[in-house]
Amino acid sequence: MTQNTTKQLSDLKEGDKVFVKDCCYPGDFIDTIKRVTKTQIITSNDNKFRRKDGCEVGAGQWYRYRSHITPATPELIAQVKRKDEIILARRNAHDLTVKLEVMCRDSDNAAAAISHLEAALAALKDHPAP
Repeated sequence: MTQNTTKQLSDLKEGDKVFVKDCCYPGDFIDTIKRVTKTQIITSNDNKFRRKDGCEVGAGQWYRYRSHITPATPELIAQVKRKDEIILARRNAHDLTVKLEVMCRDSDNAAAAISHLEAALAALKDHPAP
């Protein structure tokens, strides 16, 4: 961590947003600080991070598998929001695809299946992969 990031971490207080770089869960996220102690920052989901470097406390001996926090910037918040929108759009497209498969088994539902397919394609088009 750079000196600038360390200084920013030491200035964080309850209610501030942090960007969590999660090394185990597939995806980073924004969290809110619940409490700050002399040595730790505790987030809303009770994860604990060291104030001096933002590294997760008690995450095992392997440093590379620990999550880290940094102060959330507008750019990081927008990046996480965009990623979440893409994930949601892909899930919705998948759900529509499953519905289509069921509908297409019955030829009477083929016309309805086309409108669902168009909706799935529009969702994917509105949220292309980064």
